[in-house]
Amino acid sequence: MKSNKLSFFIFLLLILEIIFPNYSVSQNVEIRDKIDTMSVYDYEAILSSNEKKVLEETILKFKKHTPKDILIATTNSIGPMKDIQEYATYLREVYTKDTNNEEIVVIAISKTLRKIGISTSDKSRQIVSDKICEEIINHKMIPEFAKGNFF
Repeated sequence: MKSNKLSFFIFLLLILEIIFPNYSVSQNVEIRDKIDTMSVYDYEAILSSNEKKVLEETILKFKKHTPKDILIATTNSIGPMKDIQEYATYLREVYTKDTNNEEIVVIAISKTLRKIGISTSDKSRQIVSDKICEEIINHKMIPEFAKGNFF
């Protein structure tokens, strides 16, 4: 499973390099090397090393009880995509194709753009509906982010 996630990460970096040629993917690689995780990609560097570690451990504990994956990505640019939701959906689709796991929730956050998107697969949407995602964003995430608490 780790090799699947690693290959996804490498594939994602290559795609990002093609889509965003002016954005430094090597910077993302350096950040990624410091993170030492497989489900939390903090390209915007808004989380501390300990916060990333705690998030990763929480996701791994969750993964032991369900086939669902959670992917968290922070970014300062969504490139040619029109909004953060489209970006989150794109990440979900790439991850699904690479891992053959259709049970995923992707959380995309951009502090720079002041945007949050949650994309769920069809299977995950049965449990985490769009309405629940909207409530989580509006009532939990935005108030905390407004305080500067991205963790």
